[in-house]
Amino acid sequence: MKKIIFLLFFSVLFFWGYGQQSSSSWSTTGNSNITNANFFGSIGNVPLIFRTNNVERMRLLGDNPYLGIGITTPKAPLHLHTNITTLPSGISNIKLLQLTTTLTGSGESNGLIMYYSDVSGFTFKQNDFSVNFNLEGYGGGLSIAPDGNIGMGTTRPRQKLHIVDGNILISKTSAKAAPGGSPNGSIFFGATINNNFPNGKWGIEYLDGEDNCYGLNFWRPWNPGGGGYSNYTLFLANSDKVGIGTNDPQAKLDVNGSLKALSANITGALSANALNASSAMITGNLSVKEGFYNLSLGDASGQNLSYGTSYIGFNATRNNGIWSLAGDRSNNGGSVIWGAVDGSILFASIPTTGGINKTLTDTQIKENIKLWLNPNGKLKAKEVEVTLANWPDFVFEDSYDLLSLSEIEQYIKQNHRLPNIPSAKEVEENGVNLGDMQGKLLQKVEELTLYIIEQEKQMKELEKRLSEIENERGGE
Repeated sequence: MKKIIFLLFFSVLFFWGYGQQSSSSWSTTGNSNITNANFFGSIGNVPLIFRTNNVERMRLLGDNPYLGIGITTPKAPLHLHTNITTLPSGISNIKLLQLTTTLTGSGESNGLIMYYSDVSGFTFKQNDFSVNFNLEGYGGGLSIAPDGNIGMGTTRPRQKLHIVDGNILISKTSAKAAPGGSPNGSIFFGATINNNFPNGKWGIEYLDGEDNCYGLNFWRPWNPGGGGYSNYTLFLANSDKVGIGTNDPQAKLDVNGSLKALSANITGALSANALNASSAMITGNLSVKEGFYNLSLGDASGQNLSYGTSYIGFNATRNNGIWSLAGDRSNNGGSVIWGAVDGSILFASIPTTGGINKTLTDTQIKENIKLWLNPNGKLKAKEVEVTLANWPDFVFEDSYDLLSLSEIEQYIKQNHRLPNIPSAKEVEENGVNLGDMQGKLLQKVEELTLYIIEQEKQMKELEKRLSEIENERGGE
């Protein structure tokens, strides 16, 4: 009987101990004798559910490793969901995620927080004022400083976007990225209206055949609310030509409008193809240079040319009353044409003095004036030389048909002028050619000389005849 009682007691202890070690329950105060074979969960295709206050807070699906917090049907390995339709009154956003450390603190606003707002959507915010918020890939990333500046390749950005040792590549994805249309392939500077038309200062887009345009287009809104914009404010064509106000530049710089510059230095020929503009205003000198010499246009006022307006300089450029002339190792001459406020035009020819560059003053330029045309049409010059062909030496040829004085008299009575001389009305309407008129006047002088010679012959013949008559009377 004692043996039977002992065996029964031993059996109870054995099965109680075995049951304790292989129990499927987990103690909330700790568990011992745990092995790799132990796990917390289910064997069947059922989810693992966590509840508080008898409300489901978290669920790990049974058929895939998707964990949902706040949602019973997670769509990702970690799916956080907040059940809210509208934000409470007076609250602009709701916190969804917060990451903190002992260094950042674990307060309400410490660390990195993700917010949701019904206005701006999802927002990550770094609340530590002394550190950056960084996003990094294998080869680098971006860093957002506490002041809002974004750095790429630098952790100390000095502007809203600061890129170090890198480029920006924008690939066009839309069929057309014009102002007011799809923003794909474009850069907008400023806010947008209805997520569409930029309400900023500039927009940049690359055109790949739209409106037969190929190039980079800069445009600027001038009436965003009304949908107006200034297109092709600057256009960099694929042909390496630049257009301002045009998408079809015909020159290296094609300006559809006015052009203003403090100075312009053009090396080579100045032509409509080299500079295409509706109008151009240059404050300073415009120089067109070819080789050693240049053609200059500039200001001729002030100092000793005080009544001057502007000038054209041939190898002569004026700057504050000092003229520069270039030398080509043999000659350094030039010339200047300038206008005065009274309407005069003056021409100065500067002789060469050697082959090196030289400078002259306004006084020296004025000392070389060779021609002066005043506003009344009076031309003053030291000497005028006219080269003509058909000089009237033909008057003295034997074949020349010299009119008789009686014929001249008759012509004058009818026409009130000499033959082959323009009338007063013709001169008033058409003017005269100085060289041609000099020839005509010389022709009349030569004809008059022939008349005088003929008159002298007749007078000598008359004197001879009178002498013979007197001799005949004396012999009687």
